[in-house]
Amino acid sequence: MIIKHTSPILTRTLATAAVVSTLATAPAKAQSYYEFEIIAREGDTVGGLEVSGISAALINENGDIAFSGSSGSRSSRVSAVWSTTDVLLVEGQSLGGVTLPDFSQSTFAFNDAGQAAVASDGFGLDGVFTSTGTAITAGSDVGGNIISGNFDRNPALADDGTLFFTADVGTTTTVFRGTDVLAQEGDVIGGVTLTDIGSANTDGVFGIDGAGNAVFFNNLGFGAPGPTAVVSTAGFAIEEDSPFPSGPLAGQNVDLITGPSFGLGVNTQGDVAFRAIVDGVRGIYTQDGLLIANGMIDGIDGAFFGATDLNDNGSFVSFFEDSVVFNDAIVLDGQILITENDTIEGFDIDFLTGFGGLDLNNQGDFVFTPVLFDPNTDEFFSAVVRATLIPEPTSLALLGLGGLLLTRRRPSVRVNA
Repeated sequence: MIIKHTSPILTRTLATAAVVSTLATAPAKAQSYYEFEIIAREGDTVGGLEVSGISAALINENGDIAFSGSSGSRSSRVSAVWSTTDVLLVEGQSLGGVTLPDFSQSTFAFNDAGQAAVASDGFGLDGVFTSTGTAITAGSDVGGNIISGNFDRNPALADDGTLFFTADVGTTTTVFRGTDVLAQEGDVIGGVTLTDIGSANTDGVFGIDGAGNAVFFNNLGFGAPGPTAVVSTAGFAIEEDSPFPSGPLAGQNVDLITGPSFGLGVNTQGDVAFRAIVDGVRGIYTQDGLLIANGMIDGIDGAFFGATDLNDNGSFVSFFEDSVVFNDAIVLDGQILITENDTIEGFDIDFLTGFGGLDLNNQGDFVFTPVLFDPNTDEFFSAVVRATLIPEPTSLALLGLGGLLLTRRRPSVRVNA
């Protein structure tokens, strides 16, 4: 059945959502419903290539979905990125005169034009590669800068095909937008000196906004030379052990910035969502202040973790953990939407967070990659699940919607009220 989402998506902007109380008082849209649908699963064949494993998924503003994973047997698996109908990238194909090597499946980029980008670091031939044929590797000349290597695993791709990535020029980690240098270690942005852009496995360009700015971590990870900071080439930075730079929390101490497992949430307006502790309050923040604090969500005591994303309408989605009632859940706009007690299309949710993050578009739809359990075959499998927002219509239109839904694939989702 369809889940009724009794906590509506809020119409406020992030600028007015700087404090938690705003979430309770902001004007809201009508109630809405969410429909959960399995888009792809292990064992499917998409574009002539069998899906053996699923790692991450993204949804663009057109509602198109892409996902990364592996194909083949355990002894001969190759990395790949699929759309719902085609193979976008696959290890072994020729791109820009080189053979695409094994690449990171946990992070990739997908834009509104349906193009994808991946990065390979430590898999043989290091570089960044796009489905349009771009291949940048060690020795490549990018705007007069000779790349020496050390590519980070989180490229980004603008809708016009511009590739954002980080790599070393000599020994200096550099953030590129196409052939332009956006930032380098040694630069000062928002009062923060860039000394170590990113760190192993959770580094590089985490997100881009609509103005062509990149957002990334500085000094993230063990052994980093200084406090962690969230930095945007738009000119702001938020650093641990320093005062919050702006908004209602200006002057309060940033105690800790937590590196999320699958990147920062960045929308086209340049709002950035990240997990942190400020003056002892743990929660999700933007550069404008506190978005939502850990604690009681729908009467359940828990904490946000892992991926967070937000859209241009001010809606946000995140994973939420409770060790007593349901273990893991997905929270949308501060309300629990689905938990590990639920089912999707008759399959039990074994591991809600799966191996990837959450990606939310401006229509309120999002994708995630849970591990599901088939009670009929006693088998576990990874899947790509799309959550589709269906705003509640008027009574008359609801009758028409009811007939429409009868003709659609209707996933089975159990909700324990």
